Amino acid sequence: MNATSDRFTSYACNHEDVLLWRVLRSVVAGTYVDIGAFDPELDSVTKAFYERGWRGLNLQPLPLRLARFCACRPQDINLGCTVGESLGILRFYSVDNQGPCSTFCEEKADRQRRSGRQVDVQTVNVRPLDELIATLGRSEINFLRLDSRFAPPRAIRALEASSCRPWLIVTMQDEIGDGGTTPVKPLHCFERVGYSQAYFNGPTRLWVRNDKVAEFGPRLALPPTTLDCFTTRCERELERQNAALTHGASSCPTGAAETQSASGACLVADLRQRNFELARRISELESLAQASGPVVARADFRRTLGAPAREFRRLVRKVRKRFSR
Repeated sequence: MNATSDRFTSYACNHEDVLLWRVLRSVVAGTYVDIGAFDPELDSVTKAFYERGWRGLNLQPLPLRLARFCACRPQDINLGCTVGESLGILRFYSVDNQGPCSTFCEEKADRQRRSGRQVDVQTVNVRPLDELIATLGRSEINFLRLDSRFAPPRAIRALEASSCRPWLIVTMQDEIGDGGTTPVKPLHCFERVGYSQAYFNGPTRLWVRNDKVAEFGPRLALPPTTLDCFTTRCERELERQNAALTHGASSCPTGAAETQSASGACLVADLRQRNFELARRISELESLAQASGPVVARADFRRTLGAPAREFRRLVRKVRKRFSR
């Protein structure tokens, strides 16, 4: 089935890709740059555009994550470095075996370490943005995404120092103000280099180049709605599962395999999310067991774990069942 003939499938966590598609649907084979890209599909702002023939540059310093980009986005340029004002080297803190809490910020890494998570340190090469964009061989960048959670603190200054001026810039941050409505630090730097804010939903801002405000601004005034006629990644996977059940796995083995793989990935992600809380509780119980007898420890173990333990076992069985088919 041709992706361009389907409803638009949103992969981004807050449907930022729906907003971008609303104003960029007329662009054929456009170009994007993703600074701080984490995954080629899960919560990805660029995945839907890749499906529609767009190509771009993804910067991901974590080796395992970069390998996923190379496997899933072979026609993109995927580099294991980050941006800066000049050449250099930075420390990057990999949390929980290259999980989503990985960061360039030492303070955030220390907080993760104190909470009991594993933090490993690696070095990452820093390159100017103009030098990286030159590898694309394209003069016009339609949109650039900058995720402050996985980009170095000086990435915004690197963008200021660059001659690159995309039509739109998507910025994401994990620190917001009261109630998620007020930013901690206004990003006035984008206004200084010729951009106006067109959309804000808490963690995400959309900036439009001033010469494009009249064209794009009115279409970005509203958040994603049903009028955008989009579906989500999870909804599409459910449709594929339903098609496999209706027509039989033998008639569409490739689609069934993709569905099983994606569903398994979602289950594994759910397990990892729940596993951290369970590990913390087990650590508390180990300390308790040292100060009490085995009978008391067993009783406290059952009482403390309770429902989370049963839920964890249920998820493990579900994952095993999924991958044993």
